[in-house]
Amino acid sequence: MAISWTAPAHAAAGYVVAGQGVQAQEWWLSGLHVTQTWPDTEGAGVTVAVLGTGVDAQYPDLAGSVSTGPDLSGSGRTAGGPFWGINGTEVAGTIAGHGHGTGRADGLLGIAPMAKILSVRVSLEYNDPLNSDQAIARKLPRAIASGIVYAVDHGARIIALPLDPGTAGLTGQGRRTRWARTWCWWPRRATMARVRA
Repeated sequence: MAISWTAPAHAAAGYVVAGQGVQAQEWWLSGLHVTQTWPDTEGAGVTVAVLGTGVDAQYPDLAGSVSTGPDLSGSGRTAGGPFWGINGTEVAGTIAGHGHGTGRADGLLGIAPMAKILSVRVSLEYNDPLNSDQAIARKLPRAIASGIVYAVDHGARIIALPLDPGTAGLTGQGRRTRWARTWCWWPRRATMARVRA
């Protein structure tokens, strides 16, 4: 698949959409007509909170774009470990990846490459053995609600919540009450699009 377009404003920002490598495989660039919006907006001045498994701030295509908030999951997992930041980094890259290398032609280009990411860890990787630990899983809905509050209080204009309810501890008593409180308080402060990952 080759991607071809003309956008002087975008080219001035230093981004190139290459017809080969990883960027040629990024279906969202052409499928969602992302590159056509770049002359008008690339996400500059927008903070997107990624509430998930954590985001690797050193990932080359996100370098300089990530602020790390708290780990509210209660898991004790640390950055760089095998059960930390895999899904969250993927999501953040799809949102705000800015590529790297000459002309930023290498690596991942996201939908809004000039946006900033606020990472708040509120869930576990799908394959994390701690998902079966009920003491941790039971606390995740509260972590998600607290993460939403944290994100809004720290300037997030968009919140990405890439959760699979089957692995995020969202089962059992109390779920509806915790979410209801969050939804009632939060919509007055920001806007959220809920997308299933």
